[in-house]
Amino acid sequence: MCDVTFRREDFVTRTRRRPLTTVLLVDHDPISRHVLESTLREAPHIRLVAGVDGRSPVDGWPLTGVDTVVLAAEVTERLLDVIRDLASRRLRVLVVSVGWTRRTLNDALVAGVGGCLVKDAQGRGVSSAVHAMSAGHLVLSPMLWQLIDPPGRTGQAPGCLADVRGDRRTAPAVLRTLTEREREVLTLLSAGLSTAEAADSLKVTPATIKSHVSHIMTKFGVRSRLEAVLMMRNALATSCSRSGSAA
Repeated sequence: MCDVTFRREDFVTRTRRRPLTTVLLVDHDPISRHVLESTLREAPHIRLVAGVDGRSPVDGWPLTGVDTVVLAAEVTERLLDVIRDLASRRLRVLVVSVGWTRRTLNDALVAGVGGCLVKDAQGRGVSSAVHAMSAGHLVLSPMLWQLIDPPGRTGQAPGCLADVRGDRRTAPAVLRTLTEREREVLTLLSAGLSTAEAADSLKVTPATIKSHVSHIMTKFGVRSRLEAVLMMRNALATSCSRSGSAA
């Protein structure tokens, strides 16, 4: 159900050494919630804090001590607001949904999710996705890659995963090739702003923003704005992780 972008033996080794990942499950469907609760409770190295109704306000969710939130819901504007709220609290977010489109996947990724899965009746892949996210990986169901890859590119993960896959051109290294203005543009787009909003923020025209994005994509070696945004997010996450370790 999900696509993990590293070798299985590496995943097993890391998982054995890793402490518990504390998870909150959010799902408005009681039957689905029960299935996912059972799946998460049975998974090693995962502690399920609770399963809550997704229709309840975020302020009422038991988020204390939680590091990962699994959201089983349709991707709507409300859910995107919830994702942004949780991401601002430095919580990892996994969205499990049906009916994914290129737009909803793009919106969810830009809003700050760490993983997107296609929902099924058995909840397959959810626990593996939680583990992969806790190791710092972006996780997508295999069928969702085609919503990111341009026509003609099959079986390839987005450029943002280059450093996870062992590519020498890591995201932080490529990020250093950007000009100051290109970094400003990509930072705004990574925060979820549209081309017009980024242009307004920087007091330039939308055509100027598009020109910067084109240059960024060339430097990153990617073919879509989404891939560039994902690489930026991955580079920033890596930088923050290293800074935290150094502290």
